[in-house]
Amino acid sequence: MTSTEDCAEPRRSRRRLRQPTGWLYAGIILALVALCGFLGVRGYDGGRDLSRQESFLAAARAGSEMLTTIDAAHLQDDVARIVASSTGLFLEDFQLRSEAFIDAVTRARSSTRGTVLEAGLERVSGDQADVLVTLVVTTSINGAEAQPRQWRMRIGVQQDGSTAKVSNVEFVP
Repeated sequence: MTSTEDCAEPRRSRRRLRQPTGWLYAGIILALVALCGFLGVRGYDGGRDLSRQESFLAAARAGSEMLTTIDAAHLQDDVARIVASSTGLFLEDFQLRSEAFIDAVTRARSSTRGTVLEAGLERVSGDQADVLVTLVVTTSINGAEAQPRQWRMRIGVQQDGSTAKVSNVEFVP
């Protein structure tokens, strides 16, 4: 062998090591596709979670205003609205007590109006959430208006089909 042949052989083998093979490109492409898929699923799940949280907040806001906005002049409509927006034990309890509630509001000729000031998620678990709500309630009994009062409530919300409904109400000190 001559000295030029000895030098040519190592160059070829070095050249083969430097050039990436088709398998390396395929591996890189596969890793990028997997990463994009993972990030896409995470983004979709995050958007779905955010949408569900917004739905719980909206249901709690609407539910707390509905529960604190009652007018003796429109009592049957107000009660029907509460029943339609409720579920679970709260619905059952309200239906059991609705006659006494209607009687008390009618005799007092009362009117209340609730306005939500703030609402925030306290806990989310599957298709249920607890939302803390602060609202101002103005009451009028027999035409005499009382000072507005601030109430804090924990509204339990549960997904019922495609709608979130009030499932529990607690007053928070």
